[in-house]
Amino acid sequence: APFSREKLVLGDRRIQTWGRYPVRKTERSRSNSLSKKNMFKYNWPKVFTRLHGIQDKKIQHFQSLRENKQYRWEHRLILVQGEKNILDLIKRNHPTKSLVVAAPNKPKTKYEIQPPALDYLENPNRIVADNYYLMNIDMVRKILGSGAKPERHELVAEVNFPPIVFPPKEQMTKFLVLEKVNDPYDLGMLVRSAKALGWSGLYLTNKSGDVYNSFAQKVSKSHSLTWPYIYGSSEELCKFLYDNELKLLIAEPPKQELQAISQVFCKSNNRISTCTEELEQHDDIIKTSLLFWNSNTSDLSELKLPSRIALLLSRELKSGRRDNENSISIENEMRVGINAPFIDVPSAGSIIMWELNRITANL
Repeated sequence: APFSREKLVLGDRRIQTWGRYPVRKTERSRSNSLSKKNMFKYNWPKVFTRLHGIQDKKIQHFQSLRENKQYRWEHRLILVQGEKNILDLIKRNHPTKSLVVAAPNKPKTKYEIQPPALDYLENPNRIVADNYYLMNIDMVRKILGSGAKPERHELVAEVNFPPIVFPPKEQMTKFLVLEKVNDPYDLGMLVRSAKALGWSGLYLTNKSGDVYNSFAQKVSKSHSLTWPYIYGSSEELCKFLYDNELKLLIAEPPKQELQAISQVFCKSNNRISTCTEELEQHDDIIKTSLLFWNSNTSDLSELKLPSRIALLLSRELKSGRRDNENSISIENEMRVGINAPFIDVPSAGSIIMWELNRITANL
C-alpha cells in the first residue's frame, strides 16, 4: 500500500505533500519564526507610555515646542535631542520633565532595539524624569523635524529653559551683541564660535533670533542652551554697557579710503596706529588685519582699543552697508571691519573675535 511505512511510523497523521517528510499543519506553524504565535514580544517597562499618532495631544505639544516660538516661550519648555546633550544638562543639575525613547511599535527580534534606547529601557532610572514615553522613529522625526536627522534609537528630552548664570563682572571683558541676526544658522554659528573663543555672553536686540530654536541648538552644538544671554532693546543696551563698564565696538564694512591702510596695535598703551617701518621695529607692536576707525572723524591718530569690549554684529554686515537710521548707533563709538566685502556674518564675526583675542592677549 502507498505510504505504508510512513503510516506505520507516524500513525494516521495526515500527509501534506508527496515525496516529502509529512508534517502536520500545526507543527509547520510552530516552526515558522514569523508566524503570529511565534512573534517576539518585548516586555516594555510599565513606566513608559506609548505615543502612536499625530492626533495624540502630547505629540502635538512636542511638535509645537519645536515649531512655535511663542508657544515655546509661554511654556518655557524646549526639546533637547541626543543622549550627550541631555546628560550635559543633568550634570548641571537641571531636571528633566519628559524622556522620549525611540523604539519600534512591534519589534520582531530583540536586536531591533539598540543603545542608547536599550540602555534606558532596561534601566529608566538612569535619567530621572516626570514622564517616560515611547515613540517609533517616524513620530520622533515628526516632533524634531526633517533637519534633525534623529537616529533610530534616539533619545529626546523635554526640559524647562535652563537657568542662565552670568560670570562675575570682572570676567566679562568680551561680550557679543547681535542686531537683527534672526537666521538660526547664523545665530548658532556665532554662539559656537564665541563660546569656543572664550567670550563671556550674548546680548540680543532688534529682532534677533531665538537661542532655543531647534536648528540654532544643532548648529551651536547645544551651547545656545547654556551660554549666558540677555534680550533687550537698544535703550536697555546702553544701561547694560554702563553697568558692566563695557565699550561698544561696532562691526561695519570699512570705508573705501581705509581699505588700503594697514594698522598696528601697541600693547603698552592699547593704541592703534597706521603701520610704518619705524613702528614695526618695536617689540610691543602687533600688526593686525582688522581696520579700526571712529565714526565721527577721519583722524586715525587718536584710536585706543578699550580693555572691556562689547562687539556689535549686524545682519547688514553681509550686505556691505548698514542702515544707521534703524540700527544701533552710539555717538563716538569705535568701528571695526575687515577688508573682505560680502562675507557672511558668522565668518566675519569669528574672524573679528579671534583677531581681537590675539592682539589683546596677555593684557
